[in-house]
Amino acid sequence: MFSYKNLVKSIFKKKTDLISCYYESGSHSLSHILDVLKKVDKADKIYIPFFICQEVIDVLSSKDIEIKFYNITNELYVDESSIDLSTINDRTIILIINYFGFPANWEYIEYIKNKTKCIIVEDNCHTLRSSYRGKALGKYGDISFDSLRKVLPVLSGSVIRCNSQKYIISNKESKLPNFSQIKYSFRSLRKLSKKIIPREVSNSHYYSGIDVFSKTIHSKYLFDYENIKEKRVANFKFWENFLLSRGLKRILNLQNFEDVIPYVFPCFINTHNDIKKWMEWGYANNIVIIKWPNLAKDKFIGNNSLKNVLLFPVNEQQIMTQERIIHEF
Repeated sequence: MFSYKNLVKSIFKKKTDLISCYYESGSHSLSHILDVLKKVDKADKIYIPFFICQEVIDVLSSKDIEIKFYNITNELYVDESSIDLSTINDRTIILIINYFGFPANWEYIEYIKNKTKCIIVEDNCHTLRSSYRGKALGKYGDISFDSLRKVLPVLSGSVIRCNSQKYIISNKESKLPNFSQIKYSFRSLRKLSKKIIPREVSNSHYYSGIDVFSKTIHSKYLFDYENIKEKRVANFKFWENFLLSRGLKRILNLQNFEDVIPYVFPCFINTHNDIKKWMEWGYANNIVIIKWPNLAKDKFIGNNSLKNVLLFPVNEQQIMTQERIIHEF
């Protein structure tokens, strides 16, 4: 939730973050990245996972680029059997997602990169200060982008990171928040609506900058990331105990990773009817549960297990306890 308190504190602080490649959202960043790669590398093809949000497909559909799909395993790793390396070259982009703040199988991805000289774009939209093998997520791909609003209390924002010197990303000028962003920001002062979210521009041919409020907070405010991690991990473990005891199946085991700040607790759901029941349960308990990804059934051809996935919140604004549950499932 956006915090005016953080904004006021940030105004009088010196800038601490030297990153300047700010865009309005992850979709805007991806759109600009594709334009740069098409110009610099003559990129003409992109591989993306079947397990992906609709916004990415909308962006790609607006570009003159061939779209190929690869599968994702139940562990949310790239399925090695689903990519034909003979079809990949130095004009091929492979989009890799660090799902829900957890690292992809970067050993295999680096093997693909070394063998084919392809371009790796790292989708870090679910990630907040997670790392793998002592290296921050966002530094593995040739170029990466994130989504600040998904992981921090800001109104908009995405940062593009170039890990290859051949790419030069221009910064988009920041702007005043739009009406829906201002309306959303008032949630921290007064609960206007549970369903208000900042509106993103859907035209994928166009990309704009971050709003000035969010840029001020992100570039100046000193977030306590250790405290955020502690609370999110505690919430993750709460859902793990609560949901597994009720027959749900976890997707990710936090104990298998050294330095991760989880974005949500994802789990497999057996049937569509069970999804409906859990969504209704969440609404009754004022807990936002998300069905992910939000794709039409005829567009999803990948791993069948990933068709029924629910995301339970672990954000640090509230600590999940048994007492928080009003209506039992």
